[in-house]
Order: sequence, then structure tokens, then C-alpha cells
Amino acid sequence: MAGGANARARAYCGGIDLNFSTEKLLANVNRYLERGFNAVKTKAGQDNLAEDFERVRAVREPIGPDTSFMVDANYAIDVERAIAAANAFNPYNLVWFEVSIITDDYDGYAEITRGTGIPPAMGENLHTIH
Repeated sequence: MAGGANARARAYCGGIDLNFSTEKLLANVNRYLERGFNAVKTKAGQDNLAEDFERVRAVREPIGPDTSFMVDANYAIDVERAIAAANAFNPYNLVWFEVSIITDDYDGYAEITRGTGIPPAMGENLHTIH
């Protein structure tokens, strides 16, 4: 998604909300929208993937189809579960599925991309000597 030069950048709002109840999560999302954001990101990575699916559905419903939506798993799952999650999230039109697995597992990200079609986001933590 990077490239070129521009005097403007799109912004999204999100929080560290993995352990929030659905009600608290949706209250935060509503505040993002009230502040004028037209893109939101939420966390995934529960032990039970059904909980993640429900969170994604619950957020997409009030933000509607025109609000950009991203999900960040903070390295919480493995390749197999990332593929299952991303495929389950597919009907919710995600812009990207962020850091579902450890950042430098390039083969894993390639496998997830091939298995889902949802763009991965990774790299923010590629900052070590390795």
C-alpha cells in the first residue's frame, strides 16, 4: 500500500481492545466514528476463533460497508489458524489482516496470502539485527 509521494495520508483509529467485551468494543468504535474516522482497526487472537469471528461481525455491522476495516492479531495465532480466521473474515471486506503470525515468517505470510486472498500487513517489528 506504500509508494509514491503525497501531502496527505489516510488514518485509522484502533485500540488495544482484545479483551474488551463486545459492548465496550463497540462503544470505542462508535467514538472513533464520532471523531470523524472512516477507518477502524480491532484486535483478534482469542483462544477460541469463534470469539474473533463474532467480534469482527459485531464491528462490521455498525460501521457499514463504506468504512475501511482492519484486524490485527498481534502474533497470537499460527499459520493454520490465520488461514481459517482470514477466510472466516472474508465476508467482512477487510483491508488487511495484520501480524497474525510472527513478523519474520515470510513463508508463513506467503502461505496465508495464497490461502485467503486477504492482504497481510506486517513489518512494523522488523527492527532487529536479524
